[in-house]
Amino acid sequence: MDEIADWERDNKITFNEEKSKVILLTRRKRREQTKVAVYLKNKAIPEVQKLKYLGIIYDNKLTIRVNKLYSREMHQTNICTN
Repeated sequence: MDEIADWERDNKITFNEEKSKVILLTRRKRREQTKVAVYLKNKAIPEVQKLKYLGIIYDNKLTIRVNKLYSREMHQTNICTN
């Protein structure tokens, strides 16, 4: 993925390969498991099924169910601690 390194250099930014994650976003129902191999600075970036970015949890199917469950859990935690 020299394209990532080129884009990084052209835009004068750097990515932290330790904090980076890969998620394949799709609404398509696939029977086979699709694995994505992305390397940044010769290190494999792990693929995840869900990730949190700017307070929103994204899952690989682009559903909001994970956000609803997380919000409900946080709300119940806040009620119990107050």
